[in-house]
Amino acid sequence: FPEDPQTTFLLAYRDLARGRFTQGFARYESRKRVPGAHVIGSAPIPEWQGGATPGKRLLVFDEQGYGDNLMFARFLPHLFARGMAVTLVCPDALYALFAAQPSLRTTRVLRRLNTPQWHEGDRWCAVMSLPHLLGIDRPTSGVRFPYLEASPALVEHWRPRVENGPGLKVGLAWA
Repeated sequence: FPEDPQTTFLLAYRDLARGRFTQGFARYESRKRVPGAHVIGSAPIPEWQGGATPGKRLLVFDEQGYGDNLMFARFLPHLFARGMAVTLVCPDALYALFAAQPSLRTTRVLRRLNTPQWHEGDRWCAVMSLPHLLGIDRPTSGVRFPYLEASPALVEHWRPRVENGPGLKVGLAWA
């Protein structure tokens, strides 16, 4: 089944779970060929295939769920070192968070529209392709933490509600 995209996609999960990141991220690209996948099929500009392209404008499109976009945003700063002008196209719900990130200060952030903003770039890629295209061999490679920060204004806005509220409890599941 080496040519079956669904099989290759499942093997990608196996590789990533076993820590085989280079192979796993490469196989994860097969998601683009899985029937019914929600990825860009054709575009009026070329898809970025990795490598240095100084002076080019790269459109990075969101993909799948909010959590995936939050997790893969850690790789955006790698693009600046390659001399690329980066525009992140993200869902409206994530716009304020991404636009306020100090780690993304050189990234232009746009809200996703019904029609892709092709005129904003010379090349494009999906955010979940970044580890493969950048040659990342482990998920924390070259990533400075924290790469996402809460807005100080929002922290102050919510502090009284959390600290003095009527028993407000907040839990996080890390899995």
